[in-house]
Amino acid sequence: MNCGAKNRVANGTPWYAAFSLTERRFARIINTMVALNEAYEKLASLSEERAKHVVSLIDDLAELEARENAEDLAKGREVLARIAAGEKTYPWEEMKKRLDEIPD
Repeated sequence: MNCGAKNRVANGTPWYAAFSLTERRFARIINTMVALNEAYEKLASLSEERAKHVVSLIDDLAELEARENAEDLAKGREVLARIAAGEKTYPWEEMKKRLDEIPD
């Protein structure tokens, strides 16, 4: 999302920060609906065969994303279980310092 000067309210705050959480959720839903409508219009302009290929790709990407989300969730639960079992954790500041010390 481009948050340049034109996307800021008068005091320099990003435009989206001016909305309440509910308003931001509503705006996200509207933006999704607009994007879906535009995608539908583009699909309607394609030949039936080409549209089937596009829909197939979209389905494959959605399945891939769902698998990645499931893997991320499983890994997150695994880490939380290790922490609950007593595995030592490190503060972000310490890890950042260690990472900054690694030569490029």
